[in-house]
Amino acid sequence: MAGGQTAEVNPELCSGCGTCADICPAQAIEIDTKEKVAKVNSAICKGCGVCAASCRAHAIDVRSFRSSQIVAMLEQIIKAG
Repeated sequence: MAGGQTAEVNPELCSGCGTCADICPAQAIEIDTKEKVAKVNSAICKGCGVCAASCRAHAIDVRSFRSSQIVAMLEQIIKAG
């Protein structure tokens, strides 16, 4: 685990497409076929963010690095640029 920085799935947004599970280098994500959502095994998640970057539904964030926070930081950099 990367210092508490693990992926988390918002089940309301997740469609269970499996892209995140296919791309996860740590193989920390499985698709719950009954609920049709991705489930992260936080014990083996490395917090790399590959799953979050690959999620078309924006259903995955890495704790401490929310997509909305990163976008806000980038907007500030552009304004300051």
